[in-house]
Amino acid sequence: MNPSNSPPNLSDVAQIITQQQDFNGMMMNKLIETMSLLMDKKKSKPMTINDFDGHSEEALTWMTVFERTCEANGWDSDEMKINNLKSCLTLGSIADKWFSSRIIENVEETWTEWKNSFLTAFSQNKIYAAQQAIRYEYQEGSLMDFYYEKERLLKLAFPDLGQSSFITLVMLGLPSHLLGPLMSMDPQTKSDLILSLQKLPARQRKDITGQD
Repeated sequence: MNPSNSPPNLSDVAQIITQQQDFNGMMMNKLIETMSLLMDKKKSKPMTINDFDGHSEEALTWMTVFERTCEANGWDSDEMKINNLKSCLTLGSIADKWFSSRIIENVEETWTEWKNSFLTAFSQNKIYAAQQAIRYEYQEGSLMDFYYEKERLLKLAFPDLGQSSFITLVMLGLPSHLLGPLMSMDPQTKSDLILSLQKLPARQRKDITGQD
């Protein structure tokens, strides 16, 4: 009998069927995983960002958040980034007028060129940033709001500011009736300073919680 005409070995057939089933199962799992990811993406809400007016926020910080928003929302092309930049500018503001002037120029530019033009137009000079950070003082409301805004301004003005100097500058922005108790607690780190603010007597701590 010709070996080529011999009936297939049942064990070989079973092995082939098992391999095919394993392969089919693996492909099905991958398909389910892909579909799950697509469904999750559809369910997720678009990331949003505060409108930029050219005055209220630091340009580099805002642009960093905008580019993160582009990534999260799938605005991948230069055209999509530029078009969505327009929708994130306060209508009628100096930033909105800057955008319109660039459109009028009718120059086809990459997103990198638009970004650089944006930063050139709205970035603060170092002297102004330093003055703004140092002069910012607590007036009223939440002490923690003051702390985080002061921290933001100091980081922008003095990127390499040491922790001790940072604590000193934050405390100098507080009124005397708060500065005294904080000095007696002698905070040595940022975490110490935050905890010290939270340990103020109840009549002063109400500024943090907003409660009497």
